Amino acid sequence: MLINKVNLEKELISERKKFKSQIAILEEVKEIFEKNELDRNKIKQALQEKSSTKINQLKFDLLETDKIFHLEQIKKICIDYRFRFLDSSIFKNEIPEEAISKITELEKKHDTKLEGFKIVAPSKAFLLENYDDPLLFIPIGNDYFYLIHQWGNDMNSLRKWIVKPIKILEVLYCLVF
Repeated sequence: MLINKVNLEKELISERKKFKSQIAILEEVKEIFEKNELDRNKIKQALQEKSSTKINQLKFDLLETDKIFHLEQIKKICIDYRFRFLDSSIFKNEIPEEAISKITELEKKHDTKLEGFKIVAPSKAFLLENYDDPLLFIPIGNDYFYLIHQWGNDMNSLRKWIVKPIKILEVLYCLVF
């Protein structure tokens, strides 16, 4: 039988080379995580600041058409359900990490920095810190907005009918009498 002899010095040198490369890989991963955290903090800061941006320059070929809404469509939903469509800087609740991840993904896909975030939410969500069902939008021009993320799903389907008396004065008068 032929048994190959092992040179321990060469084995140690080979192991040391692997060790250095592992450390380098770990350093690269650490740098990526730090950069990712820095990007996420910048997005959180942008969500908290009022922006003067009227539109975001996006690549329209990459947009999902079912997430593009006109201001009039958003306004109708806000009126029907008594929601508000305001800057994200006014929103009191925490914006979920999933929404921030989607913003990061959109920024990378479209090679731009997104600004001018808007949120559709119940009016109390802009006053209180424990309210759900917001929608996060960005303006894309000509009164069109792009839906980035929706969170919360506990809105009652009867809400539209509950706020009807407040919306229509005739119904309110009938209920009073």
